Amino acid sequence: MNRLNDLYDLGLWIIRNFRTPISVYIIVSKNYIKVVSLENGLAASGDAEREFSTSRLLIADPIIAEKLATELLNRVCSATQLKTRSLNVICHPLDNELSNLSPAEKMIFTDFAFQIGGRHVRLIDDGKELTFEELKIRNYA
Repeated sequence: MNRLNDLYDLGLWIIRNFRTPISVYIIVSKNYIKVVSLENGLAASGDAEREFSTSRLLIADPIIAEKLATELLNRVCSATQLKTRSLNVICHPLDNELSNLSPAEKMIFTDFAFQIGGRHVRLIDDGKELTFEELKIRNYA
């Protein structure tokens, strides 16, 4: 049985590496996350049941933030897509009080994106939400 699981994992790895990846744009605000699929244009957003932000950090409790983001990601992409394709995550922290991200905050957001399944992560340090056209111009989509 163990060898069969290994073959299954190898098959998924081969499929995942040869299929084109799924790109998603994730906006993180204070206790709010929005996920937009750049492949099909579907979007899902939601507020956290419990707060994951504080006055100093957008993601102070990563477990709650990851749970919400995973829920929203499952609404935007099918389970088959998430299992058989790698995930490109464009993470965009939006906060009016933050001007630039510190190295510690960059590490928090990068870890957040990897924990929800991202294989390739890009952080956007911009003050406003980007449109699909702006993402294409910047070669994110």
